[in-house]
Amino acid sequence: MSDEVKASYVWALESFLAPMDGVKPKSGIIDRDNVIRNAIRYVLPFSKHRLCSWHILQNAMINVHIEGFHKDFFKIMLVRGPPENFEKRWDDLLKQVRENKWVKKIYDRKEMWAEAYMMENFFAGCISNQRCKSMNSVIRLSVKSGLTLIKLVEKLDSKLAHIRHRGHEAEVSTVTAKSTRVINLTVLAKHAELIYTRGAYEFFYKELHLESAYVVNDIDDDGGSIYRYQVNHHMYPNSSSIVKYNNIKVSYNCSCKLFERS
Repeated sequence: MSDEVKASYVWALESFLAPMDGVKPKSGIIDRDNVIRNAIRYVLPFSKHRLCSWHILQNAMINVHIEGFHKDFFKIMLVRGPPENFEKRWDDLLKQVRENKWVKKIYDRKEMWAEAYMMENFFAGCISNQRCKSMNSVIRLSVKSGLTLIKLVEKLDSKLAHIRHRGHEAEVSTVTAKSTRVINLTVLAKHAELIYTRGAYEFFYKELHLESAYVVNDIDDDGGSIYRYQVNHHMYPNSSSIVKYNNIKVSYNCSCKLFERS
């Protein structure tokens, strides 16, 4: 941006939404830049905003000079489960610091960076808005220093065309080919094969294969439409999730929130 003011970022965001028919993203990763953040809040007020983990860790290194703190802080940032899990680990972390203003300030914004407070939000596995390392590595193989601007654009166009071609191949494979796992599939697996892309189905099948490791017990029902079940991994009997089934809406909800996050 030639002028980094709110109006310019608002224009950029609205231009981004135009080819998407005005459909706004449900979530986004932002940094601490007040101008950008205010523009995002103006254009995308109902999206869930997550602070970039990379920027938070950089600020932690600047403001906290205690050996081992940053490693422990990053682990706590990724703690899953109910917020109580995060709070317990955070209390233990505070024993390393005493009256640090930055630590207190970042804790007040925990809902914007702690994984435990974002279990119901989808971020496609991303916690940082830094440039994608995998995409950088792909482009780096084709682009060398010293190229003219014209050659650079030609190289990038060629690489993007190759990436799109692979995407088209995946679409054709999904429509025309059957999974090698089609033998002895359950009704659920057969249905998944019909609606998922080939890559998504292979991911789903791996998860489905783990089903036998879990034990399901009835807990209770409300006498109406809601039924509750307790699900335990047989290796971790003391760590359980609660699944709620609504037989009117035919919907499921699990306390692990993996349906929402994955």
